[in-house]
Amino acid sequence: MSKVKFLILFLAVAGISLTSCKKEDPAPTKTELLAKTWKISEFYEDGQLISDPSLASVRLTFNANGTYTSVGFGSNSTGSWEFNADETRILMDKGTVDEFTGSVVTLSTTTFKMTWTEDSTAYEIVMVPA
Repeated sequence: MSKVKFLILFLAVAGISLTSCKKEDPAPTKTELLAKTWKISEFYEDGQLISDPSLASVRLTFNANGTYTSVGFGSNSTGSWEFNADETRILMDKGTVDEFTGSVVTLSTTTFKMTWTEDSTAYEIVMVPA
């Protein structure tokens, strides 16, 4: 094999090897997954799907800095949020009269599902990116 053909073959193999060893991006953190604007896809009260057209306009934006904005039902609100230590629960407005804790059931790039109980009523909300 001539030196030129060998050199071309070597460069081709080296190029393939280098491109196949590309590092994968690390998996996003739960904060990175949550930090976006979500809209309600489904809302359940004690297991019953609630069909309320006004839910379609609700938007909840979580920011990576631990703040959130809620828009809907004719009003806007802002506050703070944080995960618990194992990131299975979200605590919103800690230390205020509006303090709220929800259990994270699903959190991915396409779905955020949370449950909570209030006054012995069980709630479940399924949200998708807005």
